[in-house]
Amino acid sequence: MKREHGVQALAWVRKHGVQALACLSARKKRLGFALVLAVALALGFYAFWIEPYWIEVTHYNIAAPLSSPLKIAHLTDLHTSGLGRRERRMLKLIEAERPDLVVITGDSINITSDYPGLRDLLTQLHAPLGVWLVRGNHEDWWPINDEEEFYESVGAKLLLNSGSEVRAGVWLVGFDDLYGGSPDENKAFAGVPESAYRITLFHSPTFFERVAHR
Repeated sequence: MKREHGVQALAWVRKHGVQALACLSARKKRLGFALVLAVALALGFYAFWIEPYWIEVTHYNIAAPLSSPLKIAHLTDLHTSGLGRRERRMLKLIEAERPDLVVITGDSINITSDYPGLRDLLTQLHAPLGVWLVRGNHEDWWPINDEEEFYESVGAKLLLNSGSEVRAGVWLVGFDDLYGGSPDENKAFAGVPESAYRITLFHSPTFFERVAHR
């Protein structure tokens, strides 16, 4: 009898143990799914409601053979749809910095319908030596008709594989995006004096290797 009860007890453990393991496995799956969902929601909340509004001003001092200091405000990846809360805060920060010129290195928009909003933003940007832009991949993916005319109408200047002197001996050289467009170094540097101090503007960081020696 003892052995029989022992066998019965072992059978019960096997039966209910498997059920318990199955329940535990299902519970782990639910907990795992809940954890992944929570992380995804947290990342989404951060990406859309915290990070875009977390604006920091970072200063870099670069030694250069210039007759007088040059202060540049560099903006990139604005992805703007118009004058919202973050754009107005950004404008106040730039106004407080009082830069000599403003440069914007691409992805100012998300899609074609954002150009009217970009117009509203650019008309608020001002600097003694101008506001200058280059394309990002989004401008190449979502082009606007009469592109140069659009930027000129808001007081900004587009550098598309071209250069321009912004101050005596100081040139800006701007490129099309590496992945969305067709950057052309020879065309961009054409007419730029070898003796000039050259500041290159481009969207993709990996493009740096191609122009660093220039």
